[in-house]
Amino acid sequence: MHEIYKKSKTDNLSSADQLDKAIVIVSPSFWLVMVALVVIIAAVFVWALFGTMHQIVSTNGIFMNREGIHSVYSDVSGTVDTINIDKGDYVKRGDVIAKLYIRDNGKTLEQYIYSTLEGEVTELSVVEGRLLTIGDLVARVALGNQNDSIVVCYVPVEDARRIQVGMEASIYPSNINKREYGYMKGEVEYVDNYVTSRDEISNQVGVNSLVDAFLKDGPVVEVRLKLKKDESTTSGYWWSGEKGKKIEMVNGTMVSADIVIEEESPLSLIVQ
Repeated sequence: MHEIYKKSKTDNLSSADQLDKAIVIVSPSFWLVMVALVVIIAAVFVWALFGTMHQIVSTNGIFMNREGIHSVYSDVSGTVDTINIDKGDYVKRGDVIAKLYIRDNGKTLEQYIYSTLEGEVTELSVVEGRLLTIGDLVARVALGNQNDSIVVCYVPVEDARRIQVGMEASIYPSNINKREYGYMKGEVEYVDNYVTSRDEISNQVGVNSLVDAFLKDGPVVEVRLKLKKDESTTSGYWWSGEKGKKIEMVNGTMVSADIVIEEESPLSLIVQ
């Protein structure tokens, strides 16, 4: 009887001592966090094995007709009276661009500037009331078919050496929000073997400020991108975003381009 009482008393003391121990309760939220971590780790592992990372060359260029952008110069002198065209218009050879007048011995004589080219007007340099002389720039015209445009980029020499024909590119017009409108898809179709001169760039873009911008990082090489077409869009070219599909592209628009020079898996980078 004494032993039973002693054992019972000991058990009670042991139970009392256990009251001081903390009771661990694992909440459901803890398990949710753990599951989420496992899912994230698994996703990263799958991406490392099967995902791709792009090495790119980022550059700037101009959206233009394949046949290039050329200049119309005035072959007469006088004060601009009226202008018959606007930027974005399509002109034919012989179309009247502007009417000028000159005063000679108290008489007012009319002179006309005619287009010597056929294509889309990308730049208009005349202003009503301005005095023009022979040889002054009147307009810049993108020749040929409006739906056969390319992107001409001027890439620093070191970057151009890494670019090859057939590489894919994403093209972003500079006058839109790329997150909102998306991008056009292109492919490298030509890489020049020689450095492009200042005069060659000027003949293409016609604006000194643009020439300076293309040459700000030193010598450049001309790289041309062929655009992926899509007849269901307003521009006739493929767009990644729905809003982009409704954009009308104008020759002479400045763009930026990301050219994919290499694709590799994240795991290969880790191993290296």
